[in-house]
Amino acid sequence: MSPRKRTSTTIFWASSAPHDESEDKSHTFVIGKARRKDVSSLARLFLANIEDVVPQGFTEIQKNLHSTAVVRTDGRVVASASLRALDKGTCELRGLIVSRKWRGFGLAERLVKRLIRQARRSGRGLICVTRHPDFFRRYGFRRVPRKGEDGMSRAKPGTRVEMVLPIAVPPREALATEAQRAVEDLQTTQVSEVGVERDVVASH
Repeated sequence: MSPRKRTSTTIFWASSAPHDESEDKSHTFVIGKARRKDVSSLARLFLANIEDVVPQGFTEIQKNLHSTAVVRTDGRVVASASLRALDKGTCELRGLIVSRKWRGFGLAERLVKRLIRQARRSGRGLICVTRHPDFFRRYGFRRVPRKGEDGMSRAKPGTRVEMVLPIAVPPREALATEAQRAVEDLQTTQVSEVGVERDVVASH
């Protein structure tokens, strides 16, 4: 029997204040990796919310598809966000977008937390450019001051600002190195203790 593949898909339920009392307050959502067939849906999502996010064309969407997370309900893509590696130590969280109809269900929060975990597993810090800095501050991002600013001043509403989330955990390579050093230290300590025990025995 072949081993089961690990899935990165999560099913969750969320509620929001309905627009109409007759509407169902609870909905089922599925968050997971974007698929090739999602490209058209993602392009339409960007076009429908063009004033809220930097637009992306088919080519750019396809290029970042492997690092894009989407939220679906009833089989439709209603939210997405992606990571773009900038260098070995940094990646950009970009394209965070939620369809207007589905705002208020915590979908943006789910996506951001998922991509933060993904970035940390790769040992990278995160940056983002946003008009909503207060939202990203909830997750540890801090504003990058522009030239001449002291870092404490607040940007005007609607202004795009750059924010950064430093690496919170060391990358795997660093962890492996630290673990190896710990093993070597332990072995050295054990050898030293054996030497002391021999000296004690010999002195008696």
